[in-house]
Amino acid sequence: SNNNNSSTSTTGSSSTVPPVITKSDDATIKSITVDGTSIEVNDIMTFETDKDSIDIDVTTNHTKANAKINGETNNLKKQNKFEIIVTSEAGNAKTYTLNVNRIPGISKTRLTLKINDISASFDDKNYYETTELFYTNSIKFTYTLSNSKSSVKILKDDKEIGDEDKLTLGDNNYKFIITDENGDTVEYTLKVTKEGFIESVLIIIIGIGFLGGIGFLIFLLIKKIRKKK
Repeated sequence: SNNNNSSTSTTGSSSTVPPVITKSDDATIKSITVDGTSIEVNDIMTFETDKDSIDIDVTTNHTKANAKINGETNNLKKQNKFEIIVTSEAGNAKTYTLNVNRIPGISKTRLTLKINDISASFDDKNYYETTELFYTNSIKFTYTLSNSKSSVKILKDDKEIGDEDKLTLGDNNYKFIITDENGDTVEYTLKVTKEGFIESVLIIIIGIGFLGGIGFLIFLLIKKIRKKK
């Protein structure tokens, strides 16, 4: 008789437990730059600029944290507030505040001015001067601004006046200071020289010689009528 010995081998199976992955809860900022300028990182930060728009760049301490910037970086106003929300890999968040103050610059608002219904022609430096004869006692300013949100302040000898003024003999110096909605300003300068009687007569005589007499007299008459109105 044959004895058949059979053996059965049992292979034991073991399960591998995956390692526990811990996500970072680091929601802090490593560095922040505004238009290439590095600023100190704090919960509340302040930056000044004279530009209309800025670029904000944020780097987090942890590579898997994300930073979101809330706020309009274009068409800056006088005071601007930005919220920088950093969200960590684990999902918790930290909020930083960046206040950007815009330093007033040069306004793009243009001034169109009439002096007693005569248009002023400002040069590239916003300067204009004109002469009035002895019989002109006062002047009235009529103006329009290219930006309806801008305002204008009229100064004579650094004192604010209205749109009418009494002329004195000699030079009368005026400034038109325009301020737009962003706080930007632009200044126009006007000099009105009132001639005395003798100087006015000389101007009339010279004008008659250049313009041919009658035509210039008619011009003076029309101008005088306009002044009286």
